[in-house]
Amino acid sequence: DSFISPDTQRTAIEKYAKSKGVEVVVNEPELDSTGSKLERPILDKIMARIRFGESEGIIVATVDRLSRAGLGDAISLVEKIRAAGGKVGFADLDIDTVTPEGEFALNIWLSLARMQWRNYQKTWANARERAIDRGVFVGPTPLGFDRLEDRTLVKNADAEHVRRTFDIVGIGDVGPQMALSYLRHTFPKRQWSVTILEKLLGNRIYIGEVRHGSFVKTFPELAIVDRLSFDLAQRER
Repeated sequence: DSFISPDTQRTAIEKYAKSKGVEVVVNEPELDSTGSKLERPILDKIMARIRFGESEGIIVATVDRLSRAGLGDAISLVEKIRAAGGKVGFADLDIDTVTPEGEFALNIWLSLARMQWRNYQKTWANARERAIDRGVFVGPTPLGFDRLEDRTLVKNADAEHVRRTFDIVGIGDVGPQMALSYLRHTFPKRQWSVTILEKLLGNRIYIGEVRHGSFVKTFPELAIVDRLSFDLAQRER
């Protein structure tokens, strides 16, 4: 619900820049980074341009496009831009954020952006829990399962290889390396590494359990290994 297309943002930014008589360079959209983080690839590049005097500041379409971090962190980001010699413009707020009144108004809008982000997070968490409760698995389909049209999982023939992998890992010190060799031999077209093996071993779906935060749902029919084998594998990880 919070998504604003890059084209819509670009139009708002260019219109605002024209009204202020400034030239803008539109950066590529930062689609894979959340505004709740202060360090983001595109934002970091813009900050570098400001520090080196290549840009005089930054314009965003809306307040929440700049930051949805906590109020203190968001204000710190604005001050960081100013300390680097840059100005901040908000296409949806035609206010002078340098004045005491403008700064006060900005603080209110940043607080609202943070509250909105937290509400979206809560809504998403509730929706995910309801989906999990219905048996919907969120994320890539784990090895040993097929995903049905309703997005629920069902075990397939590879489940036996997953079970054997856990058994091999449980042997002891040499178990993980032997398990890695077994997987590479059994599934040669897949990419296998220690990290990928660790993720497989740590996936609780193999004991029929799905977690999202403190929410836990068990699906006994999906269990491929018993709890003892799973716990032994965690120790060897």
